[in-house]
Amino acid sequence: MSTPDVINVTAQPLPDVVHDIFKPLQEPVFLQTRSAQVIAGIFVWTALFITCQQIYQHLRWYTNPSEQRWIVRILFIVPIYGCYSWISLLFFNGNSYYVYFFTVRDCYEYGGRH
Repeated sequence: MSTPDVINVTAQPLPDVVHDIFKPLQEPVFLQTRSAQVIAGIFVWTALFITCQQIYQHLRWYTNPSEQRWIVRILFIVPIYGCYSWISLLFFNGNSYYVYFFTVRDCYEYGGRH
């Protein structure tokens, strides 16, 4: 009787080329980084401040109601879009929660136009 041959089945390390191919897949997209969220937040809060100031001025000096009513409606789009876009950016990850925020924003856009 002969002895059976022993086969070595230990895992061999992958070459560096394979690691270089999959490296971009491991890095997060810029929209998922904290710096993108902070930059977007700064711009959203700036837009909110300026727009709320404009809305306040239109409502304080309400001299032409038929025209200013439409202007105020249009100005309200900026805070709605800004907040929903920023919130959807904060939830931009593997889950698709941001789709719900876009749906609410699009419904507001439709109602604001008509």
